[in-house]
Amino acid sequence: MSNNNNNHNPFLLHKRICENNRDEVVELLKIPFYRENIDLRDAHGYPPSHYAAHFGYVELLAILIENGADPTRKSTMGWSLVQEGIGRRDREVISYLLQHTKKKIHDEFKKRKPQLLKALSEIPDFEMGTTYIYLKKMYIKNIYINFHFISLEIHWEFKSWVPLVSRFCPFDTYKIYKKGSSFRVNTTIVGVEGITFKRGQLSFMFIGDKKRLVTVDFGKKEYAEVSLLNVDENNVDDEVDLLMNSKSITRVKLLQDDIKFEAAKSWFGYEKFEKIGGDQEWNCQLFNVSNVDLKIISRKNSKDKGANDKNNKKHKEIEDVGGGGVETSTTNTGISETGRSDLNSPEKNSETMKEYIARNHDLAMKQKARESTMRNKVNAKDYFEVPDSFDINVPITDKSKFKSLGLLCDGESVNVKHKNFQGCVWISNEFPRKITDLLPIFEVLTPTNKLFSRLSEFISLKFPMEGFPVKLDFPVVPTITATVTFNNYIEKEIDPQHFEIPVDFIKKKDLFSNNN
Repeated sequence: MSNNNNNHNPFLLHKRICENNRDEVVELLKIPFYRENIDLRDAHGYPPSHYAAHFGYVELLAILIENGADPTRKSTMGWSLVQEGIGRRDREVISYLLQHTKKKIHDEFKKRKPQLLKALSEIPDFEMGTTYIYLKKMYIKNIYINFHFISLEIHWEFKSWVPLVSRFCPFDTYKIYKKGSSFRVNTTIVGVEGITFKRGQLSFMFIGDKKRLVTVDFGKKEYAEVSLLNVDENNVDDEVDLLMNSKSITRVKLLQDDIKFEAAKSWFGYEKFEKIGGDQEWNCQLFNVSNVDLKIISRKNSKDKGANDKNNKKHKEIEDVGGGGVETSTTNTGISETGRSDLNSPEKNSETMKEYIARNHDLAMKQKARESTMRNKVNAKDYFEVPDSFDINVPITDKSKFKSLGLLCDGESVNVKHKNFQGCVWISNEFPRKITDLLPIFEVLTPTNKLFSRLSEFISLKFPMEGFPVKLDFPVVPTITATVTFNNYIEKEIDPQHFEIPVDFIKKKDLFSNNN
């Protein structure tokens, strides 16, 4: 063991957590070493908080978080604290972690706001519009999503190899106005009814000087604040119900290390160039993209089958968009008013939203917390043994060394598979903006629609040449790919009234983004 550990056992806090020894945990946290390393992962890849969540020790979990433990801290294998609670089916743990996770994300976003506002104010004012169309069979006709700034258009095209998926594809046009540190996004999809997308006039407004993100329904003459932080107990309970009833927890991680770019060639062996950009055409060089690896990890429990199997067929996988790389889950075709994916939507024409929420709640309340498969393992004499080479200042990054795929409960299993993706990117030196100019807009929009997070990740890749990726392909989830094209960039003066909520519009209950 490295001398950097100041003669303290770095895994003693982990061990006392597993023993449910409250007094010892409190005493250890009085020692600076353990407070400063409260999120330290052990040799198996888990911080102390993950053991507390897994075993259902809510009091110890609260003590850790009150002493500075990060509720968004993941295990080395990528599982979040909330997901450990979902695997256990522990309502109290999930509810506690959900609130503290949202608070953490809210606080971090609040800290980032001054930077975002500064970055937005430095971008020239423009209009921009976007069109969404979802899921089209990969080997048939393409479907388009236009994303245009009247200074810039962004054209989206979604494709899928799944048969019949194209029948459920919506289409939409986003129009984005940017002035100073504010911007507004107009869309026509206002909700989902069964498998039908409801049309209307909906806008998301980020009002920079007031640091507000609001959604405005011009059809209903209503508006609501969009927040990362949900303080309404009823809303938290509804979300916990959805998580408790999930059929599986699925993570889709984009592995970027082996991505390759190769200049596309014509039949005669010449490098390929194309003009992209609608009315304003930019010369672009075309590159083939290969070795894009989607790693799909699913946690399922055999005890979910049987009596509840009929309902479980409606439950989709739990979403997880993590930092440090694109990570999400398969796959939701429903998008609600806030841009959230519905995990278990009401049955079309047979169930009201109130009945659906009540059914979800009844199912969740019937579930009991599951037993751990880890008790004998953590009680083994050598489980918390510190490797000779262990150094708290050098995090273990080689995940192949970890045999564990999670802190599993009775009946739970993990399945890992990979899906390879190939695509293209068109890069231009003539596009008038830099990638970093658009990232602040996408970051603010991410709470309303996580496709912006995915887009940000891909346009931030290290490309084979200088310039802007005017058009690019990327995977959204394992069954769906997207092609995004930036068109028609024109800077112009924007009317300030675009960022004002009409005085006769009624304020509705706040909306909350899904950031589990």
